[in-house]
Amino acid sequence: MNKNFLYLFTAILLISFASAGLGTFQQDTCVEIRTILNQSSVNISSIGLPNNTITYLNDAMTKNGQTFNYTFCNTNPLGTYVYDYFDADGNVYVNDFKITYNGDDLTEGKATLFSILLFVLVGFWFLVLFYITKLPSKNVRDEGGLIQISKLKYLRDALWGFLWGLSVSILFLASNIALAYLPGQMFGAFLFKMFQLMGWMSLPLIVVWFLWMFHQAATDKEIIRFMERGADYGGKGAL
Repeated sequence: MNKNFLYLFTAILLISFASAGLGTFQQDTCVEIRTILNQSSVNISSIGLPNNTITYLNDAMTKNGQTFNYTFCNTNPLGTYVYDYFDADGNVYVNDFKITYNGDDLTEGKATLFSILLFVLVGFWFLVLFYITKLPSKNVRDEGGLIQISKLKYLRDALWGFLWGLSVSILFLASNIALAYLPGQMFGAFLFKMFQLMGWMSLPLIVVWFLWMFHQAATDKEIIRFMERGADYGGKGAL
């Protein structure tokens, strides 16, 4: 029993040391490196960046009582920064901090939430696409040769517009998640460029979409007018 308590205490202690980092900060912002030591002076020696480069400093940290501070601003690479410092007695200390796109850490809860949200949106995207394929795209003639005006084709066109907007939203969400939490920015930047491209294309596509809807409505109105006069509009097939 005593051994089990000892193992548990050791595990908690190790976890405490593992999570004793300075914190998580936003990209391209200055980080205040701070330590509290009962020493006359403390020097920061070097900082290892996530891109495998080392910045050698050997600078004295600013003393305020027993608190020593150093401001570090070269925080463009995303990832973990490991720094070491030493006091006047020659004792060496090592700590780290993280840099993310928005200064936020990806927890297990957030990862689960974002995964579920993306899964639901993508699943809904495919559901809408499946429903679109089941809707008529134009008017058809019945067995007697009479034209049947299909109002469902307007719903199909409306759903195409909705699907485009949903695609833009999914890209926006995915790009922000990738930029915020993935170690590299290449994939997130690619998704964001795709989002921007679709955003720029949206305005002209909306104009074309409205013109097409207006054309269909005007054509249907003309067909109805001819049918009310007892005329046969067009040939056989779909209209």
